[in-house]
Amino acid sequence: MFFPGRSTEIYRSKRFRSIVPASLRLLVTATILLYKVAIPCALAQEPSERIQSLTKSLESEPGTALIDSINNLGYSTFTGNLLASTSALASAFNAAQTLGYTEGEARSAENLGLTFYLSGAYDSSTYYNLHAIALYKKLGNEIQAAKVLCGQGYQMKRRNLNEAFTYYRSGLSVLRKIAPREELSAVFNNYGVLHEMNNDLDSAIYFYSASLELSRELTDSLGIPFALNTLAFAHLLK
Repeated sequence: MFFPGRSTEIYRSKRFRSIVPASLRLLVTATILLYKVAIPCALAQEPSERIQSLTKSLESEPGTALIDSINNLGYSTFTGNLLASTSALASAFNAAQTLGYTEGEARSAENLGLTFYLSGAYDSSTYYNLHAIALYKKLGNEIQAAKVLCGQGYQMKRRNLNEAFTYYRSGLSVLRKIAPREELSAVFNNYGVLHEMNNDLDSAIYFYSASLELSRELTDSLGIPFALNTLAFAHLLK
């Protein structure tokens, strides 16, 4: 998920209290603080030994299982160890190409798109995201290709908002047709962020509301407070 953070000032505002039911205010505040404080602290302590071990094993004896293990390390490990993770994913990407393992190459490229983006290497991030999209389409995995398109659009929001919308709309048009409903809440929320940044608050509120409705339908304990957070903030801006 790409839920954006908000200032905790919102929770003290009268508008927030008028929009968010009292029974949910504590849940919203606690969840956002968890993501602002507890999770970043945990990420800072994430060890890199496993990443380095997997990288050495892959370099000495390349195999699809090791490529998968590196790609399965997950978001928190990648973001907590950007340098080591990028090196490991690059090794996995190269090994997958050598072995003709297209799925492993696509996943490695997608993850490299993330780590390069978080490292501020935006051109490299775009290159690997587009490479992943092409490979996922080749594999017939239209949902994952569309997700990466949306991710590329979201990553570009502060650099080129017009291009961000182009990428995001392309991915969203596919996801709305074929993606499972449980995968759409964060997608709608992030699309609302783009509209908010474009000063189209009515559209932002529409997509934040759609995200909230889906989160409630799925009883998503993380999605509900985040959707409430973005929705309340958008109302504050009106």
